[in-house]
Amino acid sequence: MVALLLVFLNDKYYKLKRLCLFIATYLPFVFQGDIAEKYAVILDTFGQEIEEIKKLYQKCREDPPIPRDMAPISGKIMWSRQLFRKIQEPMEVFQEFASGLLKVLL
Repeated sequence: MVALLLVFLNDKYYKLKRLCLFIATYLPFVFQGDIAEKYAVILDTFGQEIEEIKKLYQKCREDPPIPRDMAPISGKIMWSRQLFRKIQEPMEVFQEFASGLLKVLL
């Protein structure tokens, strides 16, 4: 079950990253109001994903799912770092995109 969750979250992250890179690449060719609107939708979707991660953390924080052959403490640390990475990596993409967007607009 943990593996399926990780595959699902990784897939969503890479789709989000590709979409942001696509938008950043074709920004000069697209009406910028549409870009800002799509960026807001992407941010809203990411906010919903953060809420899902928050619920998962609150549900499993006392007894998180850990791999079969891992020590309990290191498994808990790994689980929490994975959740943190699921939030941190898209945020870095958003920050890069936002700085690129500001350069084009200014």
